[in-house]
Amino acid sequence: VWLLPRALFRPCCPPDMPSVIFLDLDGVLNRTRDAPHLRLDDDLVARLRSLVRDTGAAIVLSTFWRAFEEYVSYVLSRHGIPHGTVIGRTPGRNSSFDFVTATASEPAFRSRAEEITVWLATHPEVASFVILDDRPSAANGDGTVGEPLASRFVQTETSVGLSDANVARCREALASKVSDAEKSVFLQAAGLAPPKSHDPRGLVDTAPGSVNEEAQALSRELSAGKLTALTDLNLKKAGLAALPPQIGELASLTKLDISLNTLSTLPAETSGLSSLRILFSLGNQFESIPSVLRSLPRLYMLSFKSNRLTHIPEDALAPTIEWLILTDNLLEELPASIGCLKTLRKCMLTNNRLLALPDSLLQCRELELIRLADNRLSDLPRGF
Repeated sequence: VWLLPRALFRPCCPPDMPSVIFLDLDGVLNRTRDAPHLRLDDDLVARLRSLVRDTGAAIVLSTFWRAFEEYVSYVLSRHGIPHGTVIGRTPGRNSSFDFVTATASEPAFRSRAEEITVWLATHPEVASFVILDDRPSAANGDGTVGEPLASRFVQTETSVGLSDANVARCREALASKVSDAEKSVFLQAAGLAPPKSHDPRGLVDTAPGSVNEEAQALSRELSAGKLTALTDLNLKKAGLAALPPQIGELASLTKLDISLNTLSTLPAETSGLSSLRILFSLGNQFESIPSVLRSLPRLYMLSFKSNRLTHIPEDALAPTIEWLILTDNLLEELPASIGCLKTLRKCMLTNNRLLALPDSLLQCRELELIRLADNRLSDLPRGF
């Protein structure tokens, strides 16, 4: 179920699973690699307009200029590309975001390819896509993504911009549907794939129960106080029944993955993770979101997918959260305090037991996407 409050929310992916163009601007719609200001060449935009018109594709901005999403959408509309064609942007900060204070908590990813992968992982409804960019790193990043992005990448020549040949290749890519195998790759690369044993709908098949020896070794080093300088810690399948309290010593940590363990609580020392932006806790045994997480000042993405959540305390959600992933749990209600998440952009609630939504959700004015399929809703807050 897709719900967009008409008066408040910006347009997002419609329910008919659109084709998507990941769009760069510099070197695509102009003939400059690093333009000092936003500029578009009429003849190049005309080719994009034709592509959008003939394929019905939506646009997701992957460009350096994506911080100015609404302005870019307006400029494109002045060139004949209908308003609403731009449905969003990829996540991740760059220097253009220094002028957009509402996104101050958003993390920086390693590459444009990683940003695109994370967007795709959280939008499985997309039927097909193409990446239009003049830089090969948009498809292969640092080498960790590769296929299937590379097969849907159309590289323009910076000094030429979007050519007729590029448009023809885009049409071919958009005519090819994204396979379930490709979607699985996106989920794995973004760290969002749950084990089958914790996935009631059996959407993703991963091997449950096995212990990752490398992650287990890292947990021992953590307990010994040897990881204090880490910025990214992967404890997935580490065989943990409890997270070592030494986790609070990792003040530089920005990403933590504790998925596929048997965790049900977090130590009070977790409050020491003052730099943490991303927390993945998929396939654990949490029945409630720990209130200690509210004290994390920079938390941006929080995932408790495929746990045993029945309750979210009013004081549990950090107000800086922009992506909240609670799919495949046992929730019957949401806390009224969810309205305090003023920068919340994506909220994944599929396959719970929700009976109603709090009116305070309308206060989340940055919300672009909410997924509510497979719940028990009979009514919606007035204004949805």
